[in-house]
Amino acid sequence: MAELSTIQIFYTVLLATTFLTQGLIAAWVYRYQWDQSGAKWFLIMVGTGMVWVLPYTFFFVVTNPTYQYIAHGLGFFGALSTVCAFVVFASKYTEAGFHHNRLIQTHLVAIIGGYLLLAPTNNMHHLLFADFRAVSDPFSYIAVQRGVVFWGMLLSLQIPGLYAYYRLVTKLRSSQRHGGRQLIMFIVGALSINTLDYVDHLTTLLPMEGFPDALLGMFVFYVFVAVALFRFNLLDVKPVARKTVVENLHDPVLVIEEQNRLVDFNEAATAVWPALPDRLLDPFETACPEVEATIDPPLEDTFTTELTIERDGVEHHYSMTVSAVTADGAETGWYSIVLREITDRREREQELEELTTRLQLALDETNTGVWEWDLDTDDVIWDKTSEQLFGYDPGEFPGSFAGFANRVPDEDMEYIHEQVNHTIKTGEQFRAEFRVQLPAEDQRWIQARGIIEYDGNGEAERLLGIQTDITQRKEREEELRKREQAIERAREQLRQIIDLVPDPLFVKNLDDEVLLSNEANAELHGMTPEEIEGKREFDIESEVENIENFDKYRRREIEVIETGEPMTVEEELRDPDGETNVFKMTRIPFKTTGTDEDAVLCYARDVTDLKEYEQELEETKRTLEKSNEKLDQFAGVVSHDLRNPINAAQLRLDLLRRENTDEHINEIEGSLSRMQSMVEDLLMLSRAGAVVEGTQQVSLAAVATESWETAQTDDADFKALIDESTTVRADRDRLQHVFENLFRNAVDHNDSPLTVRVGLLDASKKATDEGKRGGFFVEDDGDGIPEDEYDDIFSHGYTTNDDGTGFGLSIVEDVVKAHNWTINITESKEGGARFEITGVEISDHPTDSWY
Repeated sequence: MAELSTIQIFYTVLLATTFLTQGLIAAWVYRYQWDQSGAKWFLIMVGTGMVWVLPYTFFFVVTNPTYQYIAHGLGFFGALSTVCAFVVFASKYTEAGFHHNRLIQTHLVAIIGGYLLLAPTNNMHHLLFADFRAVSDPFSYIAVQRGVVFWGMLLSLQIPGLYAYYRLVTKLRSSQRHGGRQLIMFIVGALSINTLDYVDHLTTLLPMEGFPDALLGMFVFYVFVAVALFRFNLLDVKPVARKTVVENLHDPVLVIEEQNRLVDFNEAATAVWPALPDRLLDPFETACPEVEATIDPPLEDTFTTELTIERDGVEHHYSMTVSAVTADGAETGWYSIVLREITDRREREQELEELTTRLQLALDETNTGVWEWDLDTDDVIWDKTSEQLFGYDPGEFPGSFAGFANRVPDEDMEYIHEQVNHTIKTGEQFRAEFRVQLPAEDQRWIQARGIIEYDGNGEAERLLGIQTDITQRKEREEELRKREQAIERAREQLRQIIDLVPDPLFVKNLDDEVLLSNEANAELHGMTPEEIEGKREFDIESEVENIENFDKYRRREIEVIETGEPMTVEEELRDPDGETNVFKMTRIPFKTTGTDEDAVLCYARDVTDLKEYEQELEETKRTLEKSNEKLDQFAGVVSHDLRNPINAAQLRLDLLRRENTDEHINEIEGSLSRMQSMVEDLLMLSRAGAVVEGTQQVSLAAVATESWETAQTDDADFKALIDESTTVRADRDRLQHVFENLFRNAVDHNDSPLTVRVGLLDASKKATDEGKRGGFFVEDDGDGIPEDEYDDIFSHGYTTNDDGTGFGLSIVEDVVKAHNWTINITESKEGGARFEITGVEISDHPTDSWY
């Protein structure tokens, strides 16, 4: 190994000393300061600095070019990483938090990542290092020329780096001399690195070309950091409470750490304790014995108390607030103490008490409270009424503006601040109406009024005023507002509803003024609802001049308004074309929304077409009645004309039977009997479907029994399963025809023995109320009717019996339909035929007649 030059020895010793200092600092911080705010990033900064220093420590001893290439690569990586760690540490230390910014995070990661990607391939692109060349003076080594990308990285790091310096300097300015010495040493040490780097590249003062002489600043930096740490507690005494307590308060501020030592104070505190600058880090009971006697660490909650300190023979009164200090959300064991002098407030309290005594009687009668707000100290004085208005128990109000603001919604606070600023600026009376959220009740409305007082310099000093509960007034105003809104909504809804009515509809008052009109009514006049409303009928010329008997119609409207009774009248109106239309006019008493004005609501329904239809219907009815009358006459003639020759033939047959017993006589007699049945059925069929008009309550059991007795039922049995008190409303004669035909149908189509039953359907058995709709049935236990014949069985002339006419069941269906009943056929339990008649009005009432 060649003999080392003086330069080599100097650099080697300097860098080795720097590396050992870094290690010592890192070990000490790790062991004793690990939990302090910013300590972790401080260690990262020291670690990256060691990566920067260590490769160059051997650079002057190992002159192998390959090693020196590697030393440059590792050293520059450590340099960039140190700058990045410095930025984050400054953000944490100053509590500025700018390292959380996504743009800064991306920037720092891009610098480190970009270097790691480009360094291994630098020989291919020379972006990081433009050139490596051998230099022999002052000794042989490899010099490096920075590439364009590396310069870009350095220049881009100047932005967050300079901002970090700005935050450190800002922190220094906000700290007093006793709390800023360690910060000054840290900033000066860091600037030495930047200064030497600028000197290296901008001048030829340093001996080594192409070597990062900024490393020399690392020695200066860590010497200063060591002094700041071990002498001035860089991390320990850092003012962590500066974000908790408002900086630069005019009130005395003290900070004590977990070992009960005084570690920080502001300038205002020296006015109370002039010797504080010499008592920094002294036990708190020595530095501020009056305060220490009133607190008992550790504290769990913030508390406020009052303290009296004698100064220059005069007693000064203070409001003292003690709060625990946290860092990064964790307890630090530190406490901040803020003293607010309230001597003047005490004096004003006494004056206010005298004023309150004089005003109390008047204020009690109006539930009005008195208040005073010191604009400099934010102290607020309230009387008991004010405390009650804001939901505080007597003596509970903390006496601060915050105690007032805590009960007022944020949006109302903005309004109050605007009014206060206006009063301060103009000197006008302060007026504000705002809500108060009570702890266990609904919101309350308060009206506050006050005047502004200025000091000798014309600065606003305090506000004095009164405040009153106006909740009831606000509730009345809210009710009125809601009522007006409801009226407007009701009017709009009414407007929408009446516009849906296709017929003309309008409202008029006693003065004949149209208050409301729908579109249909307005269109009759060729106007819109907005145009017609507010006008009198006579002002609507196109309408009135074509209306006959207008005065009569007007009198009817007035009569409805005055009597309060609705009226419906059909009125004929002639339109402008001369055509007469019939309207059904309905007039109803009406109260206007909101004003309750007496009016009349008119609804006009054009019934011209309905009247014409009714006339046509009446004409059709008369024609139908004439047709039915002729049909009845025809049936009577046919019945009379056929019965006479049949009766004559029957008489001749009886005479013939006496003289002759030929079997052909029986055949002739059967044919005549069949002809007689056909005539009777034809007559009944012609009348069965006629409309039933005269009905009465008749006993269902009595009619069924009588029908069984008159029908030709041979030896069949009959059972009526109905109480005699059960009645139906029907035409008795036609109901009897129903039973007779159903009985004969059962007997004619079944062999003996046969039982026929009549009863109520299940739903009818439970019916006891008058008018209850139900039904009854007629069934037998015979052979039944095939299901495929159900659709044909009621057809005219349909029969399966050679001796039948086929009209019996058809007559039954016509009579049932004439009563607006329904008949269905089904099967009885024994397999016979069962006819069910439904839609019958069944009651348990005496009959109108028992004949």
